[in-house]
Amino acid sequence: MRKLILFITAVITLGSSGLLHAQELTATELLNSFDEMYRHESSRAVMQMTIITPKYERKLKMQSLSFGTEYSLIKMLSPKKDKGIATLKQQDQMWNFFPKINKVVKVPPSMMMSSWMGSDFTNDDLVQDESLENDYLSSLVTSATEHKITLIPHADTVTVWGKIELALTLDGLPIHAFYYDDNNVRKREIRYSDIQEINGQLVPMKMELIPLNKPGQKTVMTYIELEFDVNVDEKDFSLRALKKK
Repeated sequence: MRKLILFITAVITLGSSGLLHAQELTATELLNSFDEMYRHESSRAVMQMTIITPKYERKLKMQSLSFGTEYSLIKMLSPKKDKGIATLKQQDQMWNFFPKINKVVKVPPSMMMSSWMGSDFTNDDLVQDESLENDYLSSLVTSATEHKITLIPHADTVTVWGKIELALTLDGLPIHAFYYDDNNVRKREIRYSDIQEINGQLVPMKMELIPLNKPGQKTVMTYIELEFDVNVDEKDFSLRALKKK
């Protein structure tokens, strides 16, 4: 998703005006800007995640704290039955805390592709920290309305995706991305919307993840509050902090 934790720390740093100049854009510049969109020094946010299926709709409110792309802490605020459940990321490792049983559980490699909090995001989505520019071979096609970048992973890139198609506006803002498996079957789509200016920078405040093999199902992540460059360091992302109320 790109990755959930990347969206949680999302910021588009596209020059002093918040946008790139269309006549100057290359695939490298677009991808670097897209990667930088998720690499702010630190952030604090409150978000709502809505899980939609043909049978039910479920809303979770959460707060998050991030430090670069290597450290993050997410705690559930509501509903009541989920309040206090927390997820900690330290580089490529991940733990969950369950307050009802007062237990911290490390997520093993075998569970990385499992659903996170019952959503369409996986544990792997929270942990992975990839660079589209460095980890994929890219090709760019520009039309009158958008840029389309096709990304094929390098042989040594660790990913479950065989191909990614990324669409951006002529100014470099993300529109959507399609993800394909190794058989070139389109498996999921991510849509970016509700672009707002936060601290002079443009941020997509809403993201929809749609699993294309599950009709009528999607997960929507929306910012309620967002703050950048907060005062945090590595000690705020410890196992002790994971359990702290």
